[in-house]
Amino acid sequence: RLVSDWSSDVCSSDLASSPVRSLPRSATSRNVTFSVTGVRSQGGTVLLDVELKNRGQRMVQFLYSFLEVTDELGRPLSAIVEDLPNELPPGNVSARGVISIPSILLDGVLAVDLQLTDYPEQSWELSLDSIPISQEATNP
Repeated sequence: RLVSDWSSDVCSSDLASSPVRSLPRSATSRNVTFSVTGVRSQGGTVLLDVELKNRGQRMVQFLYSFLEVTDELGRPLSAIVEDLPNELPPGNVSARGVISIPSILLDGVLAVDLQLTDYPEQSWELSLDSIPISQEATNP
């Protein structure tokens, strides 16, 4: 199943009192890790810097049109994935890319959730919840 790995120096009691955790944020399923390493603004777009890493023994395929991006209320958001490969080879291989979300869709949004599954098998489920979106990033 899915294991979340928050890469910060916060103890578990601090996590309970703080719903928004800092970046980077990662989720791992079957030796494949999906991470958001940063959030920034460029023009009228919020960019999420992401990384996929395959520590497994087999190739994993992704179809990024299946990436689900929602706000903290569960409303779907339109997003474009750039620079990530459709096939992630085995052997500790990583790839970096960007998820672009129009800033206008994020007005008043505090956080987004991401869910990515492999294709066509859909046996890898990678979910990242509550990725913080600063209002400075949505209102450049």
